[in-house]
Amino acid sequence: MTSYFKQLVANCIVCLVGITACTVTAPIANAWQGELADLIERSEKSVVRIEVETLNGRSQGSGFVVESTGTIITNYHVMAGAIKATAAFPDDSKYDITGIRHLDKSRDICICKIGGIKLRTLKFASNMPRKGEDVIALGSPIG
Repeated sequence: MTSYFKQLVANCIVCLVGITACTVTAPIANAWQGELADLIERSEKSVVRIEVETLNGRSQGSGFVVESTGTIITNYHVMAGAIKATAAFPDDSKYDITGIRHLDKSRDICICKIGGIKLRTLKFASNMPRKGEDVIALGSPIG
């Protein structure tokens, strides 16, 4: 694994802390309602629904954009067995997942590539939240 992907996977651990759906963690301690609404509004444009086709049928999960040129992070288990997958954005645009850049089964992380350009990226938290800090989870794995 290249150092780029090692760093990307390490950063993803902050975002995918053992949650089966894509989870975006962001400290919101002492946040008032307007700040939370602003955070959600900024972040949700980077969160996607992953629609997957397998030999056994269809499933879906969540993911998020980490590079404006089309790199998406999702969970390994979302893409396991996929023969076709699509990233669906909140604005109803859809992009086929054209490749897998990295799979990490032990950490349940999958780094995918889509064909989009100038996509809005999600910023990573610089640290794990401290015990007692509030976090939010964005995503819609069930649709």
